Order: sequence, then C-alpha cells, then structure tokens
Amino acid sequence: MRTMVELGQAISFDPKTTIPFEGDRHNALADAIHKARYVSAIWQRIIASNQVLQKLIQN
Repeated sequence: MRTMVELGQAISFDPKTTIPFEGDRHNALADAIHKARYVSAIWQRIIASNQVLQKLIQN
C-alpha cells in the first residue's frame, strides 16, 4: 500500500483527496475496500500516463 501511494505521489496524484471513505470507520472490510480503491485509482493513472508516453515516443 505504501509503495502504491508513493508511486501515486510521484505522478502528482493523491487519491486521499479525491476518493472519499465509504462505510463504517474502523471496520476491516470497509478499510480493505477503500485501500483497494486507492490502489486501483493509482494504477489506472499510471497505466494512462504510460499509454500517453508510448504514443509520444512512437510519433
């Protein structure tokens, strides 16, 4: 989790400010779902950034 957050910060994306916590606080399942959303959002940004970079390189 920490590594993914650091990767997100490296591409200027902090999901903490954009992804609201849903569910009961201090609930293990709600926390795990929230963390999965974090990782997914960061990964999607990384993939999108990589695709843009690949298109620029090819042209």
